[in-house]
Parts: sequence; structure tokens; C-alpha cells
Amino acid sequence: MQIQQLQTFSRKFTIAAIDQRGSMAKILKVDPKTSEGKERMSAIKTSLMEEFAPMCSAVLVDPDFGMRALERKLHNTGLLLSLEGFDYADANPQAMPLIKKNWGVEQIALRGGAVKLYFQFHPQEKYAKKKIALVQDIYKESNKHNVPFLFEPILYRLPEENEKEFSSKYMNLYEEMVRTFTLLCDVLKVEFPLAPLETFDEKTAHERCKKITELSTASWILLSRGIGFEKYQKALTIAMQNGAKGFAVGRSVWKEVGEQETFEQQQTFIQTIARKRMEALIQIVESV
Repeated sequence: MQIQQLQTFSRKFTIAAIDQRGSMAKILKVDPKTSEGKERMSAIKTSLMEEFAPMCSAVLVDPDFGMRALERKLHNTGLLLSLEGFDYADANPQAMPLIKKNWGVEQIALRGGAVKLYFQFHPQEKYAKKKIALVQDIYKESNKHNVPFLFEPILYRLPEENEKEFSSKYMNLYEEMVRTFTLLCDVLKVEFPLAPLETFDEKTAHERCKKITELSTASWILLSRGIGFEKYQKALTIAMQNGAKGFAVGRSVWKEVGEQETFEQQQTFIQTIARKRMEALIQIVESV
């Protein structure tokens, strides 16, 4: 599989992320361990696939609830599959990431997909070196099977750091994270470089996104982490103007689906508001 299979004709990434598990269960107010919860999550993922696959360069799907949705994926739409496991509980960010059992790079490659891995990271955490080694091993395995590797590290605050302290050194940690992982993946999926307590400043935002481009040898794209759509739209515009190569977006486009009372209303929301939002984001990517 070539990385071009995940891109638009202009070599940008417009990826619909529908691999959410715990967060989607909360949005839909279902228990993912029950047959009813599993069915609802699978049905919503299928609806998202039907709407977004025709317009996006690729789709990102999980192996737990998203495999049925693949029946609705278009042949020429690229595919990424999540490698990380899911235990229905809030994972401890300081622990080593959970890799899904009986699932790996080879299984993803056999299904014609690229590899995606997510975990939280802090350069000074206990398992930092082991986490880096894990990413390195997965990158080597991906190269062995000739599939692209997309890595999504999320910077988190250590328990001993207060929010003010973390915010003050956020960009130094962020830049170190980018330098660490940019050589260990094909695509780096990162959040907008703004610390939790920082006030948005457009000039600073432009400078920081430009800095990511300077530091990253891999293509970098912007994730959403479920922030409001208008806020994400503005962040994506700035990121694209300063070297980002696209997006992998999920909840920021469709999270209000959980506010709809019936499945039919949820489908209507996806087919109207969510669709228009995705079209707007694609326009931002393709206009740069």
C-alpha cells in the first residue's frame, strides 16, 4: 500500500475518523459491552462511512465496532485501522499503551489498511523510552509489510505538574515530542499547539504551526479531539497556512449526533449538518 492511497489528488489528507470507541459510547449514551450498545455504535459508524467515504481521501476505522462499516467504504477511498486496544475504561496515560489482542500490523496489512496508533505521551514520564521504542518497532513492522504508519501522540500533564507549570512549558514539551516521533512514522497526527490555560492568539498560533512544519520531516495533520466545530475550523485554517497537510477529524464534525432522539434523526444530522461541516473542512485543505 502506498501513502498516496490515503491522499487527495493534490497530496493532502482529508481523513474521516470514525474509530472512536469510549468517546462515541458516551456521546450516544450506550453501554458498548451490551449487544444493543454494540449495534447502535456499529450502525452510526456505518452511517458516517456512507456519508464521508465518497468525499474524504481516507477513513479511519476501529476493529471493535467499525468492521461492518467497511462494507460501505468505496474502493478508491483509503483505509486506516486502529492498532491500539480498548478496555472500556479511562486508560492511565502513564501506563504502556494497550495493543489489541490477536491484532497487529500484519492483520491490518492483510485487510488493505494503513496502521494508526494513538497514546498519550510526556517526554519526562516513566515509560517515555519504552513508548518510543514501541513506536519504533511498529514503524519497522509497517515498513516490512509496506504499509504507511500514522502516529497520534497526545501530550498530557504529569500528576506532579500543576496546570500553570504544565502550561508554561507546554510548547517545549510539544516540540520535543514532535522531534522524537517525526522520524518514526509516515504521518504525524497532532492536536493544535495551544496549552490548556493559554488564551488564543492568532499570531502565536501561526508561529507555532510554522514551527511544527520546521521540526517535522513527516507530513503532519491536525486532529480535533472533539473541540467545537467553529474552533476546529479556525485552527485547521491556520495549520494549513503554515505547512499542515490536512486533517483527521471525527467528533468536531458529528458529536451532536448524540443530542438527536432517534436513529432516524441521527442519520438526518449526519446527512445534513455533519456533511456540510466535512465539506467545509475539505475546502479549507484544498484551497491552500
